[in-house]
Amino acid sequence: MPKECIFCGRTQRQTKEHAVPLWFAKLKPANYSVRVEGEHRNIRKWNFLSDKVELKVRGCCTRCNSGWMSDLEQEAKPVLLPLVAGAEVHLPGSAQSVIARWAIKTVMVLEFSSASSRGKYYSQTEREALRAGRLPGSTLVFLAGYRGQHAFQATEHPLTFSDTARTFPGYSSTTTFGSLVLQVLSYRERAGSRWFKVSGNFDKAEVQVWPIRGEVLWPPEEVFEDDALESYATRWIVNKPEHV
Repeated sequence: MPKECIFCGRTQRQTKEHAVPLWFAKLKPANYSVRVEGEHRNIRKWNFLSDKVELKVRGCCTRCNSGWMSDLEQEAKPVLLPLVAGAEVHLPGSAQSVIARWAIKTVMVLEFSSASSRGKYYSQTEREALRAGRLPGSTLVFLAGYRGQHAFQATEHPLTFSDTARTFPGYSSTTTFGSLVLQVLSYRERAGSRWFKVSGNFDKAEVQVWPIRGEVLWPPEEVFEDDALESYATRWIVNKPEHV
């Protein structure tokens, strides 16, 4: 039966959105694998390697899927392809904006990829705003480089930030597409990133594309292997960020 679309809220028949774009799936080398992780309502979990790059999520209506989401995919593809291939690229602000919107759209879709009992971090209002071109507030988007053995990986981490007086929720997602790592961090506190501490210094291994700070060069000076990527993906999971 029709359900509400996660991006427009209209009650229409839903289609399955490719959380991993088809153009990327076709690029996977034969000797690379895909790590598949997930859980079902906190009852069972799975973690295995696959030869297929395929992840479809139901929740988007036909109008969104074939409309603005398709337009965004076509706009992002030529920007992302050189990054996925590991080429050195100068990214102006316009390209960074496209990458950030595409990355956040992908993260929002990936939230619906499992039957988790955890509530979704992004609200219907934020998803509808993204459809209109407005990125959620208090959100950072970073790019890093990768040269490990997995063509695609995606991890998410619900977060709780705190000081001595209060706590507030956050959310991070780290996704690899070939040589490209995308990390999205969102949080529900207007005080900004002064609340945060991280496990490790990754300044030489990442560039920030949202909010835009000016033209950036990718890849960064340091590129992640598998062990380092895991540390990067979990860097926000630290106890009680300091209030400075």
